[in-house]
Amino acid sequence: MDERSSYTLVFREAYSGLGPIVWLLLFGMICASVLEGIGLTMLMPLLTKIGMDNKEQVEQNFVIENINSFLAFMNISNEVGPLMTLVVSILLLQVFVTYIVKKLEVDCMTSYTAYWRNRLFNAVINTDWAFLMNSSSEVEANQIFNESSRVSATFNSFLQMVNSIFFIFVYSVIALITAWQVVIALLVFGICIFFLTKQI
Repeated sequence: MDERSSYTLVFREAYSGLGPIVWLLLFGMICASVLEGIGLTMLMPLLTKIGMDNKEQVEQNFVIENINSFLAFMNISNEVGPLMTLVVSILLLQVFVTYIVKKLEVDCMTSYTAYWRNRLFNAVINTDWAFLMNSSSEVEANQIFNESSRVSATFNSFLQMVNSIFFIFVYSVIALITAWQVVIALLVFGICIFFLTKQI
C-alpha cells in the first residue's frame, strides 16, 4: 500500500466514524490558513503607511498597488487608523476560527477514539478465536485501549499534516507574490542541494 492510498484509507475511516464533521474540520483549517494569509498581506500597506514616506516607491510596488485598489473597491480608507482596524479585525477573526477548529479537532479525536474502542470491543466480544477466549479481560481491555489510541494518533497526524499543507500553501503564495525571484532562486538551490546530497 502506497502513501497516497494510506492517507485515503485514514480519511475514509475517519469519515465513516465521524461523518460530515470531518469535511467541516478541513474547511475550518482552510479558513484559518487563508485568514492568516490575508492578515499578513494586509500588514504590508499598514507598515508601508507607517514606516515609508516615499510615495513613488510605494506606487511601484505591485502588491501594494493591488491591495490599495482592493481597498478602494471596498470603500475602505487607506489611512493608518482604518488599516490597523482592518488588520486587527482579520487577525482576531483568524484567532477565533483557529479556536473553533482546535475545539472541533479535540471533539473529533475524542469521538474517533471512542468509535474505535467500541468497534474493537464488539469485534472481541463476537470473536470465536481460542486465544482471545482464553485470555484475561484485563489483557483484552489493554489491547483495545492501545490499538484505539494508535488509530486515533494516526488520525491526529493526518490532520496535522493537512493543516501544515494549507499553511505552507498560503505562505508560499504570499512569498511568490512579494518576492518571487528569491523564492525561485531558493527553490532551485534547494533542489540542487537535494540531488547533490541524495547519495550521501
